[in-house]
Amino acid sequence: MANKKKYTVSIAGPNDPIFRQGFKIYRASSTKEFIHQREQKENLKNEFLEQIDTKKDRQTIKRNLINILQKNGWVLR
Repeated sequence: MANKKKYTVSIAGPNDPIFRQGFKIYRASSTKEFIHQREQKENLKNEFLEQIDTKKDRQTIKRNLINILQKNGWVLR
């Protein structure tokens, strides 16, 4: 635990960047169109986009997320 970072959580004020810069919204009719628009606007390659069933219980969603991350090359300790 030597590399554990400490984070502080605070309520965003009216002058915080989230309110001054705004949110990025993408209008898309399909997942492929969304990925394409985002890659063009932000010049970033989408690594992976997997669909997760949110109607399942918490443990199942957690296992699915871990499996998806491992399938895409993440190493979890």
